[in-house]
Amino acid sequence: MTTWSDHPSADDSLDRARLVDAIHDMLKAPGLATPLVVGLYGGWGTGKTSVMGMLRDKLTAQPQPPLTLWFDAWKYARSESALWRALLLEVVEALGRQLPERMEREEDKQALEVELELLRATLYRSQTVTDTGDLQVNWQAAVPLAVGLGLRLASFGVSEKLGLHNLVNKAGKDAEQAMKVLERRQIVSFREHIQSLEQFQKTLDGLIEREVRKRGLTLHVFIDDLDRCLPEEALGALEAVKLFLDLKGCVFILGMDRDVVERAIRTRFPPIMEPGSDKPVSRVDPRQYLDKIIQLPVTLPPLSSAQIFNYLSDLLRPERGFPPVLAGCSGLIKAAAPPNPRTLKRVLNVLALLLRLDGVMADAERARLLAKVVLIQVLFDDAWRRVVEEPAWLLQLEKAAKGEQTPHVPPDLLKDQPSLKALMREAPLFSAVPGDRLEGLIAQTR
Repeated sequence: MTTWSDHPSADDSLDRARLVDAIHDMLKAPGLATPLVVGLYGGWGTGKTSVMGMLRDKLTAQPQPPLTLWFDAWKYARSESALWRALLLEVVEALGRQLPERMEREEDKQALEVELELLRATLYRSQTVTDTGDLQVNWQAAVPLAVGLGLRLASFGVSEKLGLHNLVNKAGKDAEQAMKVLERRQIVSFREHIQSLEQFQKTLDGLIEREVRKRGLTLHVFIDDLDRCLPEEALGALEAVKLFLDLKGCVFILGMDRDVVERAIRTRFPPIMEPGSDKPVSRVDPRQYLDKIIQLPVTLPPLSSAQIFNYLSDLLRPERGFPPVLAGCSGLIKAAAPPNPRTLKRVLNVLALLLRLDGVMADAERARLLAKVVLIQVLFDDAWRRVVEEPAWLLQLEKAAKGEQTPHVPPDLLKDQPSLKALMREAPLFSAVPGDRLEGLIAQTR
């Protein structure tokens, strides 16, 4: 018996084809105005990556496909380079891979490579200035300050890369001169940094105008998993799209959980206390912040009960090698699990493992009892903690779900979690299970 992978599926088992077709038709319309940023919003595990993959496949299946780039933000967020710079470099590399295929003359390909190398150099130059130039003292340029001040700082075991406040504290009477040296160096470094990025944008704009738009092409950049990155990294990538890649001929499709990204914006721009105010005031409205970047917001529609049931049926197809006893649990799973494909797969994986450990591949009733316990374990943390402490509490929870009064179950528990109530009312009931057997079920899932 196999397991269910979290890797996005190429099958349209969630019936997203109509949505993909609608977005595709808009992106292929003759009057499409670019640059365009599409925000594909949905919670974790709701199928954003699958929808983006279907859209990319549909775009690249055209007779004259656009240039495409898939950028996995979470993957690059763990690299040493800043996420926004990694995105810009990947755009350059994508052009380098795909544009030569559209060129016939060797001279054009060579000229393209020269221009791409210039783009790479400007970004690496920007990185060098940022990483090593901002607060580093050029001691040779600081003569005669270098000899006396440098030796004094060296005696403290301090490196050359220092903040201004450290220099002031340790430099003594020469602090003012040290600050002037640093300030001049900072100004030069900042100017070099800005000039490098301006050159990058100007060069890239000219390249896309000449080699992409004039060929009747567009560049489609798919950016996935921004909501998994640290706030600073995620917002840096969003701002790079707006500041450096806001170019005609470019379309961006961003897959993310809007609520998570808005929380990241609040973290980046926390409320402040204004004079005369007794409460913090927000400096930036997260929704307006995103709306300035994204022109076409698309929220994945919630999955209906029918879609969830069809999805489960697809996951449990006999040809996948799963026993019928597992398919017999689909009604329980449908009653309790949220409309989230990733969560459904996790429940099925845990249940498949427990059925194998339990050795009850042919016992439908015990399989359903195990399924109920697994669903509580995976989906309802508060209830599961209570069950672990006292397995017999399941009987009290079952009574409360049937409307019976019991002091052992908080009144709001089932009110706030109607899916838990629905699950506890499903057969088979725990009240029909002997005490020792019930404790064995809990021990098995633990």
